[in-house]
Amino acid sequence: MKKIIRWAVALSLAFAASAASAAISCSSITGSASATVTNVFAGGNIDVSGAISFTCTRAAGDPKFPATFYIGTSGTNGSRNLSNGGNTLAYQLFTAYPGCSAAWQNTGTDISVANSLTAGGDRTTSFSNIPFCLRVTPANTTKPLVFSASETLTIRSASGGGTSYGTGTLSVSGTVNALCLTTTGNTLLFNYTSFQSSAQPGTNGTFVVQCTNTTSFSLSLDAVTGTAAGLTYNLGLTSVGTQNLNSQSGTGNTVTYQVPGSIPAGQAGTCATGATCVGNDSRTVTITY
Repeated sequence: MKKIIRWAVALSLAFAASAASAAISCSSITGSASATVTNVFAGGNIDVSGAISFTCTRAAGDPKFPATFYIGTSGTNGSRNLSNGGNTLAYQLFTAYPGCSAAWQNTGTDISVANSLTAGGDRTTSFSNIPFCLRVTPANTTKPLVFSASETLTIRSASGGGTSYGTGTLSVSGTVNALCLTTTGNTLLFNYTSFQSSAQPGTNGTFVVQCTNTTSFSLSLDAVTGTAAGLTYNLGLTSVGTQNLNSQSGTGNTVTYQVPGSIPAGQAGTCATGATCVGNDSRTVTITY
């Protein structure tokens, strides 16, 4: 009979210890970060700060709050992707911002949060705007879309393990803006002799356009004719006389456009007899996207 009583007491103590380990409960666990890519052609990483908030409570008589809480997440750098349909944008998370050097992932690297409320009378402790780092590295062919992903946050008693006090959601997003860039065009050159009997074609007239993948754009010349050194010239986009090119689509790569031109025959120009002179005129190409 004495053995039975001792066993019952030991079992009762085990139950009490189990209840104590689950006495702390954390709720309202949220985290978010959002990156905007304004220029996918710039290269390099885009690092932005994210923020986490949570609140923990305990009942009277339960153990005191720990001096440190740990925040874990469910993803792993190298396999994280924001998505939009079948399109993706890779991302990474790090435990601190700025710096962005210590990987924050589900392999035991947690964010530690110091807690000053450890006295016996403390019943609630809250944290907000705990920083972390979101990094995206878009390629020039990344499509201009809004990408998103979510992970599970866990508040716990030890880094990578221990007692779980509660879980919540980490929301991550990335916006890639549409963009078109162009270079100043190469000079369209004409070598023309006064009153020559045939039209003189131009050479070397090109400019380069780079637009984000799938971005629709159009090109427009301010004019397809003009005058330089008293000579009337004609030009266009890809062909003489073409002022507008519509329904173009970006690939993320550079595309070279030709600007052909011609000076009609029989013109005198403004050069003095026997002299050589140079005339210049400027035209503007407008990209609309």
